[in-house]
Amino acid sequence: MTASRVVSSLLCIILTVTAACGVAYSQMDQAGQGQGAARATTTNFHYAEPNELTIIVSALGAVRAPGRYEISRKIDLLNFLALAGGPVEGADLGDVRIYRTVELNGRTERKEIRVNLKDLSRFQGEPFELQEGDLLYVSRSEPVTFQEVMSYISTVAVTTLAIITIVRVTGPGGGYLR
Repeated sequence: MTASRVVSSLLCIILTVTAACGVAYSQMDQAGQGQGAARATTTNFHYAEPNELTIIVSALGAVRAPGRYEISRKIDLLNFLALAGGPVEGADLGDVRIYRTVELNGRTERKEIRVNLKDLSRFQGEPFELQEGDLLYVSRSEPVTFQEVMSYISTVAVTTLAIITIVRVTGPGGGYLR
């Protein structure tokens, strides 16, 4: 095995790890994680002033930064959607759902609240308040795009290539480094 192949294999590994770290960092940065939110919780993101009462809510579906959020109780639905990066292209703001845990007749159930955010004039007077444990789900009005599919495929391909390279370099029988 030549030294140049070992070096190129190691560079491939370094680039893969760097790309993965860069994607994770950019996702955190887009969601505002870098804005003083370094606190140990079970959430991905934290948006509240110190000593402020908070709730934990989740954002899923067609939002730019899905995840669990610890937010101020003062943050309403529209501001929470903005904190989650806003809707992605192809999001159906006419079909936004809030899943809320409620207690009915001594039983705990999950209640679905449908909200049409296409008509924002309904929200001007009274904001839609979120509650502890709410899950925001923004539907997608169109199927997954070709670009998204290719992004997923390239991520899997790069990861697979990195694993194969690692196995070849350090694999059984000494790999390239014998």
